[in-house]
Amino acid sequence: MRCRVNKLMKNITVLLAAHNAEKYLTDALNSLAGQNYSRFKLLAVDDGSTDQTLTQLEEEKRFEVKVIRNEQNMGLTHSLNRGFKEVDTEFVARMDADDICEPKRFEEQIAAMSNDTEFGLIGSQVLHVDHSGRKIERPVSPLNHARFELVGAGCTPAWHPSVMMRTSVLRKLEGPYDSSFSTTQDYDLFERISRFSRCKNLRTRLIRYRVHGNAISHTKRELQDNLRRKVSYRVLRHWGANEEQTMRFSKLAMGDAQSDNRAELMGNVRDFMCFLNSLDRWKPQDLRWYQSYLLGRLYHYQLMHGEGAARRWKLKLSQFLPQ
Repeated sequence: MRCRVNKLMKNITVLLAAHNAEKYLTDALNSLAGQNYSRFKLLAVDDGSTDQTLTQLEEEKRFEVKVIRNEQNMGLTHSLNRGFKEVDTEFVARMDADDICEPKRFEEQIAAMSNDTEFGLIGSQVLHVDHSGRKIERPVSPLNHARFELVGAGCTPAWHPSVMMRTSVLRKLEGPYDSSFSTTQDYDLFERISRFSRCKNLRTRLIRYRVHGNAISHTKRELQDNLRRKVSYRVLRHWGANEEQTMRFSKLAMGDAQSDNRAELMGNVRDFMCFLNSLDRWKPQDLRWYQSYLLGRLYHYQLMHGEGAARRWKLKLSQFLPQ
């Protein structure tokens, strides 16, 4: 069995950017050392750390490591673009310094990439853990390209540290990360990749994704929302939505269900689903999946604001899609 899998293996560069990551970096490096698939190397960009991050990276001897150092903190987008310039392998796997790869991560992703060369990006399911590694939740990511596209109308359809990408695909893009995106750079990148290469997530959970309790500032939250909206608008316009539709549908796709008028909100949801159905771009089962996904996001928003109206929305919406 092992010999058969080895025939599929290609070299991977694990691209990691770290800034003052000493608290969790040991766990991340241990998870790389424990991979079933060993033909990878780590390309780490130390982004101006002032703790022991650089020392930890330079002292790692269990696998090949190349370290690049920014003399000052330049941010994730700049660091990833700088690191990508040094990539010389067929595949790039992203990882963050505070996350943990399951032992079979690279083995499963490289096999999936080798079995279907149409895919330029393959992510996985993730398990959210807290600062101590305890399980929090298991979010669901889209399993095929159609659902990847649909979710991408409002948010990133894959978890950034879970993805493996073909270097040849990334080289077709400027950057490849857009330098104007200081945050949500993954959402922007994935949307651009999905226009000319197929993308999906595996069913298996291959990453433990650490969720920190630190609340982000209002300023940063506003910046994230604005950049997400920028990508969402781009997607909807690409699908042929006019300006008025783009503004209405983007709010729904992003899960922003702010409305004091429930009838108006229901009308917007109905119009959005009818618009998607009219494009004849996706199979009915994928649209039905997205309908459930969308309602789940809206329901979550209502729960956050003391409402449970989404339970009734699903019944009302069922008429808008072919069975």
